[in-house]
Amino acid sequence: MYKKLILYLIIALSLIVILDRVIFKLVYIPETQDTYTSFPAIQLLDRPVPSNIWAIGASHIGFGLDTDEFEKSSGLTLLNAQAPGRSYESNVYFTYELLGKIRKPKLILLDVAWMAFQVNPEIKVHAVDFQHISLKNKLRYLIFHFPSSLKYLSKLYSYRYNTVFYKSKEKAIKEAIADKKFDIYTERGFVRSSRVMDTDVLRKSLDRFDREYNKGKYTEDKAKIDACIKIIEIARKEDIPVVIIELPEYYKLKEKQQRELYDKRLEIIRKKYNVEYLNFNISDNPITREMKYFRDADHLNGVGAREWTREFCKTLRKKGIIKE
Repeated sequence: MYKKLILYLIIALSLIVILDRVIFKLVYIPETQDTYTSFPAIQLLDRPVPSNIWAIGASHIGFGLDTDEFEKSSGLTLLNAQAPGRSYESNVYFTYELLGKIRKPKLILLDVAWMAFQVNPEIKVHAVDFQHISLKNKLRYLIFHFPSSLKYLSKLYSYRYNTVFYKSKEKAIKEAIADKKFDIYTERGFVRSSRVMDTDVLRKSLDRFDREYNKGKYTEDKAKIDACIKIIEIARKEDIPVVIIELPEYYKLKEKQQRELYDKRLEIIRKKYNVEYLNFNISDNPITREMKYFRDADHLNGVGAREWTREFCKTLRKKGIIKE
């Protein structure tokens, strides 16, 4: 009886997968470009570059950690593997995938800004895109996150959300072109933004934060915490040291955040796994007070990224995390 049940289950799942692919081919519009062209980490999976250091995280490192400046200031190569913060589990599987493709790094920098605040449930999230991840890691995800993983492995599900995302991105690109302000994706994942935040952008950023993140009230999201811990555990298994980092945000955004529980959670993780935590999102960091360094309230622009990356490299040297 059990053998028949397992057989029926396999047949049913196979039919679902086939149907999903068939319908996807009928409705897919190549011009949507999906997440693959929108986030450097996914592109890097196809052509990963062996590097001394990997930076894993979301848009904060994507905009804020200047790969060229880091390599110039440190003498070490850097892979900036940012993924969309709202599909944070992607970071775990990018880590698995990269470790399977290129030699392991000497250090992982883990940006945890995406862990800080739970997105309001009515806000759409980006699907976890596994189009460019190996079968081994697809199966790993399917097992670890069953049954919710079924929807994320669906091409139709990814298409649906990525189409919504692309349309909003397309609008932003058109506005940037009209203003002659561009965000440039560099070879190793860094996004160099020329936009300088003004009072209007600041107001919109703070309004968006209130709307999407429950006005800064921290609610523990177990899935996000588990994703953070999983990356640390993967690194430990491979004997790769991890440094948790938090990049600067504009001080008016920081003032809206209720972070006590979040800070306590980070401290527990730091002590349990004996990892260094470098927090640059503090009031006495002069970068957080200057609008000229930001593209919006929570992301550095190209000028700010270069300035902060220099400061970051000095801190890493001072603490003996990287050496001459």
